[in-house]
Amino acid sequence: MSTTMAFPRTTDEAYAYINQVATPTVHDFKVMVMLEAAGQALYEGLAADATNENVRQLLSNNAIEELGHAERLIEVIRRVSGETFAAPARADNPYVPAPGSVPLSRGFLGGVVTGELQGEALYEAWAALQPDAEVARLLRLNGREERTHSERAQQALDLLPA
Repeated sequence: MSTTMAFPRTTDEAYAYINQVATPTVHDFKVMVMLEAAGQALYEGLAADATNENVRQLLSNNAIEELGHAERLIEVIRRVSGETFAAPARADNPYVPAPGSVPLSRGFLGGVVTGELQGEALYEAWAALQPDAEVARLLRLNGREERTHSERAQQALDLLPA
C-alpha cells in the first residue's frame, strides 16, 4: 500500500491547500515547488501580454525569481528529508497555466499583489518553525522576494491604463 500523498489537482486547489498549512511537511514543500515553478510560466505569460516595456520588465523579473524560489525549496526538501526532488517539466506541472489563459488585467494584478504578500507571511511562519537555520534562511529569502514581487506587481498595476 502506497503512503504517497496526492497533489492538489488544480492551481486553485493547490493554493487553498497550501494556505491552510501551519506546519509544513516535505509533501507541502513539494506542492510549493510546483506552485513556484508554475509562477515562472504565469509571470512570463503576463509579461508577454504587456504592451508597456516597464510592465514587461517588472513581470519578467518576477518570473526569473519564481524559479529561484522553487530551487530553494528543492534544497529545503533535501536538507529536511535527504530526498532529491525536482520541479516537474512545464508540460507535466498541473499548475502551469495554458498559454494565454490568464490575460494581463488590473483585476488580476491586484490579486497578485495580495497573493504575493500572503506568500511572504506563509514563508515567514514556516521559517519560524524550522530547527535548521539554513532551512529557515532559505524560506525567509523566498518570503522577502515575495514582498518584492508584490511591490513590482503593484508598480506594474500602476502603469496599466485604468
